[in-house]
Amino acid sequence: MKRLVLIFVLILMVPLAVMAQNDRRNADNGGNGQRPSFESFMRTKCDMVVSELGLSQQDSSRFIPIYQELLKEKDELYKKYSGGRRIRLQVEMGETVPDTTLMRVIYNNSLLQVEDAQLEHRYLLRLSGILTPMQLYKLQNAEQKFRTSIMRRPQKRGK
Repeated sequence: MKRLVLIFVLILMVPLAVMAQNDRRNADNGGNGQRPSFESFMRTKCDMVVSELGLSQQDSSRFIPIYQELLKEKDELYKKYSGGRRIRLQVEMGETVPDTTLMRVIYNNSLLQVEDAQLEHRYLLRLSGILTPMQLYKLQNAEQKFRTSIMRRPQKRGK
């Protein structure tokens, strides 16, 4: 009898747990049930960076628009060179990829690094009018800390 009750409770709990998971995902993503949008990602990153830097309200209001502009430009840059991801997956799956395609991906990856560094430098100069050298240093560390926290999150495949 106890087993029967336990099985019955488990059968009821699984759908409830799934619904709770979906409700949480919907609440986290504006109710659409999809992955977080770029805007929510950007807000999260900005909040974390502002907190790490300890910016005043005035400095924060000057910093955030420029920082969001940088994040949008970086997003566009990474989209420009996003074709390498597909090739990387093909290689990981053991598919044969022509050498010319691999060389193109390698070349594009180096171009991405150069353009990303140039973009960072351009915005570093703009932000130096708002932030102190110590805050600029903390900004770079906060961005690294954020990247590390993102990499540690479990990745969901196929969604």
